[in-house]
This record gives sequence, C-alpha cells and structure tokens, in this order.
Amino acid sequence: MAAEAAGEIAQLAQAGGAAFMGAMATSAWQSWRTAVVAFFRRSRGDEEARRIEVRLGEVAAQVEAAPDRERARGMLVGEWVLALEGVLQESPAARAELRALLRQLGGDRAGREGKQQVNNVSGNGRLYAVQDGTQNIYEGLRRPDEEADRPGAGR
Repeated sequence: MAAEAAGEIAQLAQAGGAAFMGAMATSAWQSWRTAVVAFFRRSRGDEEARRIEVRLGEVAAQVEAAPDRERARGMLVGEWVLALEGVLQESPAARAELRALLRQLGGDRAGREGKQQVNNVSGNGRLYAVQDGTQNIYEGLRRPDEEADRPGAGR
C-alpha cells in the first residue's frame, strides 16, 4: 500500500473513531450507532455487524459507568480507529462511504472549521502547542501559587 494511501486511511480512521466516541455524548448517538452498524454490515457482513452492535452497547455502558466520561470516551477511540483501519485497508469503497457518513452525521466538523495543527521539532528544540484553551509553561520558575506553599512563606 502506498504511503499516501496509508496516511489517508489513518487520518480517516482517526476522524471516524473520534467522531463515533464523541457522538456518544450527544443526542445524535442513536443515529451514529445505527450508521456505524450499517457501515460494518456493508463492509464485513451480518456477523461482524452483530459483533459491532454488541460492542457499541458495551462501550456505551462502560462510558456511562465511568467517573470521567470524557476520559473514558477518549481511551476508547483507539479501539474504533483500529477497527476502521482494517475495513478501510480492505476496501477503497469503504473509504468513500466513511467520508460520506462523516459529512452526513457531522463528524467532519473539524475540517470545516479550518482547525488543523501541524507541529514539527528537531534537534534539541522544544514544542509547546495548544489549539484551544490555555497552556501555562513553568520552566525554572516557580508557579505563582507555589510561594505560599513553601515553609516559612508569608512570615
């Protein structure tokens, strides 16, 4: 398989896995679940679709029971990335189908919003990156709140 195709498959599988698990936290979960099972049915047959349907139920229960649901969903993305990569490697038609599914169900939002981050570092370089939110870096300096934590501080 050409490196370009492998990169496309990896990127598409990552987008699909993240979208599937992210949808679990939304009202669109039932639509996603139905669409994912149908995708696997068309790609791999009824037996695999039943296995996927059972696994999606187990995953939903795991996430529901987890103390940190966001973290649980994040940990499960890799499982779905691997499952999707297998299908996408076998079938170029499945790649087009997954792209269409992501567009249809809104899983391609990151691409539409224009968010893309590419970071490269070499040699002894350091890279600190954040796409959304705040990142605080404390190197060789005390955090502002550490001063009060030191013994004898404030005397």
